[in-house]
Amino acid sequence: MSLPIPQPDALPWQAGVWQRLARQLEHGRLPAGLLVAGAPGVGKRALAQRLVAAMLCERRTDTTDACGQCTGCQQRRAGSHPDLVIGQPEPDKKQLSVDVVREFSRRMFLTSSTPSGRLGLMLDADSMNTHAANALLKTLEEPPPTAHIVLVCDQLVALPATIRSRCQLVRVGVGQRAQARRWLQAQHPTLTDQDLTWYEQRPMQAAQAAQDADERRQWEAELHAVWGGRQDPVQAAGNVAEDRVDDWVEFAFRMATELVRDGLDAAARGRWLSGPVQGQQSAAVRRLIDSIQAALGMRRTQASRRLMAEVVMMEWARAGRTCHRQTERPEMG
Repeated sequence: MSLPIPQPDALPWQAGVWQRLARQLEHGRLPAGLLVAGAPGVGKRALAQRLVAAMLCERRTDTTDACGQCTGCQQRRAGSHPDLVIGQPEPDKKQLSVDVVREFSRRMFLTSSTPSGRLGLMLDADSMNTHAANALLKTLEEPPPTAHIVLVCDQLVALPATIRSRCQLVRVGVGQRAQARRWLQAQHPTLTDQDLTWYEQRPMQAAQAAQDADERRQWEAELHAVWGGRQDPVQAAGNVAEDRVDDWVEFAFRMATELVRDGLDAAARGRWLSGPVQGQQSAAVRRLIDSIQAALGMRRTQASRRLMAEVVMMEWARAGRTCHRQTERPEMG
């Protein structure tokens, strides 16, 4: 049994790329390998799922979308379509192991049960190690007849050139931010203007953000306490759940960059700074941002999450001390 794939929504900022894929599908010109790539939150997985749904559908609509009603669509939603093979990292694993890829490839070569042929969807393809990539390469070099493989990844550079060269690259981004902003306002009407500005470049991350509003408020309170010297940074880092450190680091990055860009509204900014960062303040915040960016780059590694949080929190405290020494306005609690 494969994983269930829901009926995907059409995302407005993907209209152009979808039309190109739909034409290829309609005329039978989709290549055996497709590589769907783009930054986190732009909707890569949604686009790949939309394409998979259309390819498995037995009576596509006039826009080449899945009908949602036929046997193929019902099996896809139930996770029981006989020709759909899904590969992704195992639970609690950050990498696609060679065993997962070998099983994926083995199932791709099983006899097709439907005219659509075997269809593989490989999620987080850029998390493959070298052995896993080599195992997949063999399948891409000599794919089964009528089979298609769709790879989804964040970082193209993390994939070997041999994998990239055997796939048609499908770049996904948010070209028209206004479209994404309108979609966000309709989907998540409680988002603030500040949130909308942040998530219009990564709209698919907003749903989780809306659910985690209370957690984000707690994170901000902790960061503010550390910034003002009212809480020990190591102790504050220990308050971040270990399985949430990656998301917390991204939140800290957002807060730090907004300090530089004046992205905070006046009331919120008064809690952090008395004016634009400059001089030693600017240097301290820039060091903070560099530290957080280094932590962001370690998210796909086996680095200690607790240590990452402590390093960022200590740099946060250092930046706060510097900014408070350089301002004439006392901190507002």
